[in-house]
Amino acid sequence: MSKQTYKLHPISSIINFLKGLKELIIPIAIILLSRLFNKSDEMNFWSDLFPILIIVVPIVFYLISGLIKWWTFIYWFEDAELRVEYGLFIKKKRYIPFERIQSLNYKEGIFHQVFGLVQVMIETAGSPNGKPEVELTAVTSKLPQKQIEEEMDRAKFNTIYWGDP
Repeated sequence: MSKQTYKLHPISSIINFLKGLKELIIPIAIILLSRLFNKSDEMNFWSDLFPILIIVVPIVFYLISGLIKWWTFIYWFEDAELRVEYGLFIKKKRYIPFERIQSLNYKEGIFHQVFGLVQVMIETAGSPNGKPEVELTAVTSKLPQKQIEEEMDRAKFNTIYWGDP
């Protein structure tokens, strides 16, 4: 097996940013509506600038966290396993043997279709709360289907005909 590492497509940082921004829709709407109904002519920090600051800080946080996730996320195939590492200060590692993988689900959102990408959700029997064990947010659509399935088939072939890899 090769130890060639792969990274997510850079558009994954924007996708992660938009997922975080989706969580802020209601708070932002409340703040903007309160600003709309507040019709005072005098400007002071608490009524004018503080609500804008409350909106901008989480948006910048989600933007930076999306960039960090994209920058630190790598995956590769080695020893009949899918190996994933991510994290800036605390490196998290997941090693998933191919025989534990039950399904590979592919999903294409709007951004995925425009850039020819796909989201791959790798599910195992021990996945917590029905969530995928690993989620590759944005990878080229040709790579995951062929590469993951070829690596899984190669591992099965080596195990059947040559014993444990």
